Amino acid sequence: MLVDSTNGTLTYANAVHPYPYVYRARTGELEKLPPLDPLLGALEPDLSNYETGATTWAPGDVLVLYTDGITEERDIKGK
Repeated sequence: MLVDSTNGTLTYANAVHPYPYVYRARTGELEKLPPLDPLLGALEPDLSNYETGATTWAPGDVLVLYTDGITEERDIKGK
């Protein structure tokens, strides 16, 4: 992830999961940054081939990152 506040851009690479989000301060919307490449290291061992994406970045926007431990968490009964 690279934020350029001068140009108002966020440049990112995303190898499938988990998806990062951008919370848009002006509108209150949550934007999912789409996957660009296959799972990191699984299908493409050469990291130099990964594509980058870009989106706008405004003052107050928040980048939301999380690990797959959040989405795969189970309760004490394993559910």
